[in-house]
Amino acid sequence: MRTTKKDLIPDFDSILNVFNDKYPLSRKEFNHLYNKRIFGNSLLLRPFLSKLIYELGAMADWKIHSRLFALVEVINISTYQSNLAFDNKNGIRSELDKFNQIISAFFSTFIFFDEIIVSQYDDRKRLNIIEATVKGLEEIYYGQYIDLNILSFSNESLYQSFEFFEDQYKLRCQHLGSSLINLCINYCVILNDSKIDEIKDELIRFGTLFGLAGQILNDLGDISSKGRVYSTNRYSDIENERLTLPVFFLMQIGHDKRPAKNHLIDLCKNDKVIVELIDKIKFYIAPYIFEINNLMEIIKTKGFNIEELLFLSKLLEKSNYLKIKNHVY
Repeated sequence: MRTTKKDLIPDFDSILNVFNDKYPLSRKEFNHLYNKRIFGNSLLLRPFLSKLIYELGAMADWKIHSRLFALVEVINISTYQSNLAFDNKNGIRSELDKFNQIISAFFSTFIFFDEIIVSQYDDRKRLNIIEATVKGLEEIYYGQYIDLNILSFSNESLYQSFEFFEDQYKLRCQHLGSSLINLCINYCVILNDSKIDEIKDELIRFGTLFGLAGQILNDLGDISSKGRVYSTNRYSDIENERLTLPVFFLMQIGHDKRPAKNHLIDLCKNDKVIVELIDKIKFYIAPYIFEINNLMEIIKTKGFNIEELLFLSKLLEKSNYLKIKNHVY
């Protein structure tokens, strides 16, 4: 992943220069997340996944599409920028800072579409890329809507039936976690629509499962691990009164019929509770990992090298969020 990121730095520099030339007064607010993700320690999963999927059926060097794969991260960052307006994370707490991040999210999206319009691709591919991106963004923002409005501590319907809660939660996770993973896959199908078409259905199912399980682990990391991107914002889902699956399981462990912030945070500081919570999450995502591995075998039987895809699936099983030794108070 780090090698792919390094290869894309010239494209990122060029994209940021375009923005800073167009909107110099908003450079500070816009660059806030770019500096952290692109020039910090983030591994940039989505550009790496785009490269990996493209190479499955590629007949050319992936670097001829480096601009598009860098723009994948621009779209990803745009969703993070908008999310900063909702979650009181990463030092973005004042009303003005939140408004500026929403504006920055728009600017990031504008840059993406401006770049695609003048890209090297023919009209059909440009249109397909734009249509796929619009669909991915629609799903992301619907997931954010569910997160804010449905999965709230104040929604009494969530406590009446686990099945109802689970349906809403999984829908939110699929939209937030899977949409951009599948967008990367769709880009590669658009770019390389010969050989990769043979496994499109399997890849989309992989993306859905990988993103869903990854989002659940991300929610777990909010309360159980020091491996957070926003390390100064521990327990943000609890503080923001978002009912995630780990929080729901935490309520079960604590015998709480309704979430109580202080009690939930106290539970998070108990190693025995965290061990039980991690075991519950491992058990819950095990069927997703099992299906992912089966999909890998199907793809392998069709003549594709699955070694690096297997590496991605192992990221779920070996997540730092599942390791109690990373638990900090």
